[in-house]
Amino acid sequence: MIAVILAAGYGTRMYPLTKNKAKALLPLGSSTILDKILDKVSEIPLSKIIIVSNNRFFNDFLEWKKSSPFKEKISLINDGTNTPETALGWTKDLALALPQINEDFLVLASDTLFGFKMSDFVSKFSGSPLLAVCDVHSIESAKKYGVVELSGDKILSFEEKPPAPKSTKKACLFYLFPIKVKPMINEMISSENKKHLIEYLFSKLSLKAFFFSNYMYDIGSIEGYEEVKEKGI
Repeated sequence: MIAVILAAGYGTRMYPLTKNKAKALLPLGSSTILDKILDKVSEIPLSKIIIVSNNRFFNDFLEWKKSSPFKEKISLINDGTNTPETALGWTKDLALALPQINEDFLVLASDTLFGFKMSDFVSKFSGSPLLAVCDVHSIESAKKYGVVELSGDKILSFEEKPPAPKSTKKACLFYLFPIKVKPMINEMISSENKKHLIEYLFSKLSLKAFFFSNYMYDIGSIEGYEEVKEKGI
């Protein structure tokens, strides 16, 4: 299995902390956000770890890689952008990793810490795209996320930031894709389809959910970052 970690964002909501440093490389205890994520992901066997960065911080990731215990498995990709205005978006960044992918693959953000066990997540994989899903417990909160309806572990619908959510179940940017979705992602990019990738895949495949109640912290603000530091996660 391959892990693709998307780290090409600019973290503008966390300026000035991220003005000159990638959010994923901000310190947490004696390591970084990215190190914490890799420690969790490495609980399962991985043949390769692909990290997609932007050009502004690419050299920082190269330097970080030198001391990573996973450096032999890490492949770094530069998406070529230098400003938030030129950012490609996570789906196009994911597409840059596809030429290196020849087996089932994880896709996850570089700024999200999670509490569930990777072995539990992977054990739910049955060949259909698998999404990590949690409950935000509020219709108002759900309006900010990709929302799913569930029947057991089957996803009945997906809507990105709906004005009238059908549930309070949030699909996190934490996916396990079978290799068969690779050409579908390329098709979506080449056709310039404006749908969310999960919405696009939903129109073609059956999608499954891994529902969890453990913590998941999406570090999108200075306050969120400080909260994670205080909790010692």
